[in-house]
Amino acid sequence: MIFVLSSCSDDTQETPDWREELYPSYRPVWVGEGLPPVGDNFERFGPGINIKNSKGTDLLYSGHAENVLGSDFYFEYQGKRYCVGDTLDFMPESFRAKQKTVKIIPQISGAPYTLYLFMAYPHMGSVIDELTEPIDITYSFVWPSKGIRKSFRVYCEKNVDLLQDIEAATTDENGFKKAELFRYGMWENGVSTKGEQVITITVD
Repeated sequence: MIFVLSSCSDDTQETPDWREELYPSYRPVWVGEGLPPVGDNFERFGPGINIKNSKGTDLLYSGHAENVLGSDFYFEYQGKRYCVGDTLDFMPESFRAKQKTVKIIPQISGAPYTLYLFMAYPHMGSVIDELTEPIDITYSFVWPSKGIRKSFRVYCEKNVDLLQDIEAATTDENGFKKAELFRYGMWENGVSTKGEQVITITVD
């Protein structure tokens, strides 16, 4: 999976009603008497890209002879290129990011290997305390040798009524409530990915 920030491109034209293309992220919340609410610390906002060939081979996995790890793809943000291993110098202050360089995330539970620019963890504490303004970033994925250039916009905003929603929610048999932590959206060349945070690029 690949994730990166970049400047706007001419082919990115979100619809005027783009807010209707935002999707809620609901998480279980535990509330103890006299204690702050506790949520799932593993919830993450990680838009990205899988790269495969026509046979479905994961081309970000170094174990495959035809992997593309040495190819010339890069991320672009505000005119600057970011390749694997580059230090990130644009991290928004409004959320908690867990990685500081462009890196490949190892395969987990059979999922494809993923190349992220960065990954945000908007879990309960960071949503309440850190996500003071929406994440709204436009970036490009560029692969010159394959003639690929894609523009992406990613957006994430916290539920400003989170604490009130938690208080009003019904507690289940395990002592948890269900609450919307944040809403997010992702657009590829101006077209909504309909709640998907990961797209797949297929190359020969």
